[in-house]
Amino acid sequence: TFANVPGVAIPPILGTKVAYDLEKMTWIARVSVDYYMLGVAGNSKIKSLDDLKKMSMGQVIKMPSTGVGSTADAMSKIFIGVLGIKGEVVSGYKGTKEMTVAVIRGDVPASSLPINSMRKYVQSGDVRALLTTEDPSPFAGAPSAKSLGFDDLDGLAIQRLAGAAPGIPHEIQQILSDAFVKAMADPKLQAAANKSKRPFAPLGGEEAARVLKKQLAVYLKFKDALAK
Repeated sequence: TFANVPGVAIPPILGTKVAYDLEKMTWIARVSVDYYMLGVAGNSKIKSLDDLKKMSMGQVIKMPSTGVGSTADAMSKIFIGVLGIKGEVVSGYKGTKEMTVAVIRGDVPASSLPINSMRKYVQSGDVRALLTTEDPSPFAGAPSAKSLGFDDLDGLAIQRLAGAAPGIPHEIQQILSDAFVKAMADPKLQAAANKSKRPFAPLGGEEAARVLKKQLAVYLKFKDALAK
């Protein structure tokens, strides 16, 4: 099965009954990843993370969300918590597109957004990246969370993982993992993945499980904030 994290991780953390336990599943591989960035409008007076922090000393920084329990909501609350800014999440947006428009128009001063969706807006100048969870940062002038010592934000991303039922023998897991990684090296499959704007970011099963464990720990750390 394929799982999008944090999409499948947030519901059980918030108490929703689900028919799976992510920590017990056998993870085969990571297929792709989409890191996050903290962004503002390209014409915003906010030029850096320090500027945003200074602004938050005098006003609440509103960030858009698609509603409690959603990935967008979780990321906004985690960014606010880790950065220590005075923030508020505004629900009601339908998705990334609407959230991006809200940032560009200045309806909200900032937002946490997936890099793959934002890349063209950063390149066009419509959005300015202040910080990325990807290291090294793909954007000039936008430091990575790792470089600034924000360990809980470092590597935080939408992880698309391939998994199987709990209890699969390690030998079988390794065979499946090797097969996935080999398949993702195929030029034709890579071209198809790139065309769909979800390029492969292969990791074997053990490494995928490690990445998942780290992200789950961050979600649990901010459990109370995610539930509000």
